[in-house]
Amino acid sequence: MVAIESAVLEISLSSVGIVTTKLITDGETIVQATKSAPIPNSKLLRWGTIIGSVLFIGGFLIKAYV
Repeated sequence: MVAIESAVLEISLSSVGIVTTKLITDGETIVQATKSAPIPNSKLLRWGTIIGSVLFIGGFLIKAYV
């Protein structure tokens, strides 16, 4: 999870037949939600992505060669 913003959509029908909607949020913007989200170990994530990419592409190169 990167960021969470809670929102509730209320839909109601009046006695006359008019549909009304109401959106209730916690008021947290995307920037605020991203700042309050837990940050993963960026160095480990970066190296994992690099090694995973090399292995993924290298697998196709080896498969094509064989």
